This record gives sequence, structure tokens and C-alpha cells, in this order.
Amino acid sequence: MRYLCFFLWGGVYMSGTSEPGCTKRKLGLIELLALSLAFISPTVVLCANGQALVGLTHVALWKVYGLGWIGISSIAYSFGRLASMGGHVGMADVAVGQILGKQAGQFASLALLGAYASFSLANPNVTASFVSDIIHMLYPDMRITSYLPFFLLVLFFNLMIIRGQTNTIMHILLAMEGVGIILIIYLCVAVLMQPHTAIAHTVMPAEPIRISSVLSGVVIAFLSWAGFESCMTLSEENGHSPRVMHQALAAGVIISGIMFVGVMAVIQYGFEQHLGGLSALVISSNALADMARYYIGRWSMVTFGVAALGSAFAGTVAAITACSNLARHIVIGHDSVLPAYSAAFLSDHILSPFGITVLIVCQQFLLVLLKPVLPVLPSGGMDIYAFFGTVGAVCIMISYLLVQLSALTAFYKQRRGAAWWEIIIAFLGLVFIVAALFSCIYQDGRAALCALLAGIWMACGIMGFLFMSLRKNNFIFCRKIR
Repeated sequence: MRYLCFFLWGGVYMSGTSEPGCTKRKLGLIELLALSLAFISPTVVLCANGQALVGLTHVALWKVYGLGWIGISSIAYSFGRLASMGGHVGMADVAVGQILGKQAGQFASLALLGAYASFSLANPNVTASFVSDIIHMLYPDMRITSYLPFFLLVLFFNLMIIRGQTNTIMHILLAMEGVGIILIIYLCVAVLMQPHTAIAHTVMPAEPIRISSVLSGVVIAFLSWAGFESCMTLSEENGHSPRVMHQALAAGVIISGIMFVGVMAVIQYGFEQHLGGLSALVISSNALADMARYYIGRWSMVTFGVAALGSAFAGTVAAITACSNLARHIVIGHDSVLPAYSAAFLSDHILSPFGITVLIVCQQFLLVLLKPVLPVLPSGGMDIYAFFGTVGAVCIMISYLLVQLSALTAFYKQRRGAAWWEIIIAFLGLVFIVAALFSCIYQDGRAALCALLAGIWMACGIMGFLFMSLRKNNFIFCRKIR
């Protein structure tokens, strides 16, 4: 409890500080790109996701990520194309609302908010786990009984950064991811420059490639791009400039795609040459750190641990920032019927980055309290990260599904203004989303629980929208009577 008091005291102190008095300026391509890259967190993906793929499929890692890149590119194309056809910035609720109706647009934004909220809960936990791992690397004899202090420390530094201006925050996020990208490039060069030595590998019996395992692998690769559209939540700070938004969207997908496909190929090559093959990759806790230890030196293992920590922390800041922006857009947007004082209170306190961070802390302590009663709940940083990450994945795929349905409908209705191949692109993205959703929901055990939680979130959100709609109709009716 003393950790919670310290955290809240620090947050109240920072919330009492004055906001920067500088006038907001429009965000450029670099700042918008920074949010999407930080949300994707490519360094974290490259450290951990390859291990899961090896356990699922025998197809080369870069090929699996290549298929995922094709799927996410089709969805990114739909986002941008719908925005250009509708003359708006490209947010999911606006894009879907113009084609499928206002209720469908609200449903899409609600699903996206559920994803951002889930990632806001998941990312601080994995960041705290990385802190614990680095301390264990430096001091192997130290016993760490709880990672909760690291969790609160991560959120405390998150608040310190989020208190700054938006463009400053984005530059910090880009710097964190940039350092990780530079280190990864250096590691790839070191791996490829290592002289090839003929090693007698153990001949493994060839196993048949199952479509179901390949599909599960592609789903993991596909979800590595989750949140690539988060730059659109900064439309207010950008002055609603669609052109720059779409450039940032495309750049984020292209840069991350080149990294994922290229570096995954290097990771597989590096492990197969000198680190014991893919069987060693499966049991690796940090693929980049293990490669760096052999190809660069033992000292670099800590360096890549810090790079993963920086990427995870950038993802935490990006997720909370995007969650706050989207929540305020939904709750106090132009269709809101809330009184002015209620809207101001929600915007400045509950839905502010500080308010959402406090809610995350409360949720963490609630998990600790409920764990003895409900053993199915996750415990530990990586476990909580995987749990809420899956919940967010289901939510975000629902939003992407509606975007693809909107794109397919729009392209079909405006066949004179859309080429035939655009319909194929939209249909391809729709197939990817349906397959990914089926793969997640069809799983047993905890995956089914995650899907259930996502469904509960959507159901509660729909009831909230219905309540607000009834309240708005009653308000209009009372004004007409008067």
C-alpha cells in the first residue's frame, strides 16, 4: 500500500504543476510516425515473438512475417483509401460511420478503445519485467520477490514524460525506438559478417506443414502490427491534416515491415549457425540479447536488454496517450450530450493520461487482491502482458473487421471510382481478419476467457451508447415541448 501512496502523491504533485504555456503547433510526419512506431514496439516484437512462431510452424520466420505484412498492408490501404474518399483524417469511427452507419462507427471506435485500454494495462507489466530482468543480469545473486515496485516506477516515469507537450513526447518516443533500431542494425551486420563455419546439424525428420499451424503463426505475425493506426488519434494536435496522417500511416507500416521480415531472417540465420538452431530459439527469453552475447560480446546482452526496456516503455507511453486521446474523442466529441462541466471534468481528470494511469494502478492492485479467489487470473509481468495483450488483440481485430467491411462496401458501390484490384485488396484484408479472429476465439482455456472479456467490454459499451442515445432523444424531446 505504501507504493500506491507514493505513486499517487507523485502524480498529484505533477498534476498540480502548470501546463506549458506555449501554443500548440501542428505535428509533423516525424511526430505522428513516432506514435505508431512506439505503439508497435518493433524491438519488443523482435525480442519475443519469434520464439512463439517456432513453436507453432516449421515455415521460415521471415515468410510468416511476410504474409502478415501483406495482411496489415491491405488494412492500412483501406484506412487511407476510405479517408481520401470521405475527405476526413481516417479515424475508424468516421471511416466506418460514413459507409455502414453511425452505430457501426461507434462500435468500431469502442472496439479500438478497448484495444488501447488493454495495451495500456499490458505494456507497463512487460516493461516492469524487463527492468527486473536487467537487474538480474547485473546482480545474479539478488532475489527479486515482487515486480510491483518496478511497475509503479514505470508508470511514475510515464507520468513525468506525458506531462510535456505532445511534440516533445513524440520526439522522446522516437528517440527510444531509434536507439533500439540502430542497435538492431549493428547486430544484424555483426551476424552477417561472422565467417560461416560448417557445422554438422542434427538432421530432424521432416514434418508435414499443417495449414492450421501456419495460420496461427501468421496471426501472431499479423498482430505484431496492432496499433499501427494509433497516429490518427492525434488528429486534433495535427489540425486534421489527412495527407500527413496517411504518410505517417504508410511509413509506419513500411518501416516496421522491413524490420520484421529482414531481422526475423537474420535471427533465424544467427541461431541456426552458432546458437544451437531453432530449438535454442524456442527457449530464449530475449532473442536479440542472446544473439548479441555471442556475436558481439557478453557486455552487449545488457545493452539489448535496455533497448527492449526502452521500446516497451515507449509502447507504454504511446498506448496511454492513444487511449486518452481516443477516449476523449468518443466521450466528449461533437455528438456528446454531456453538460459542459461534466465534459470538462472528464477531459481534464478521468480521461487525461494521469487519470488513466491511476486507473491502471487500481486495476493492478485489484488483480493482486482477486488472484487468490480467481486462480485463472494472470499473475506476473509477462503473464499479465500476454493476457491483456490477447484481449486487446480481439478488440482491435473487431475494429479492423469493420474497416475492411466498409472498404469492401465502398469500393463495390463506387466501382467507377475504384479499380477492380482495390476490391481484391479489401477482400484479402477481410479474409486475414476473419481468419485471425477465428484463430483467437476458437482457442480453449485462457484465450477463450480473453475473448469473453472482449465481448463483455463491447456489450457494456453498446449499452452505454444506447443510454446516451436515449438521453439525447429525451433532451431533444423536452426542448421541443418547451
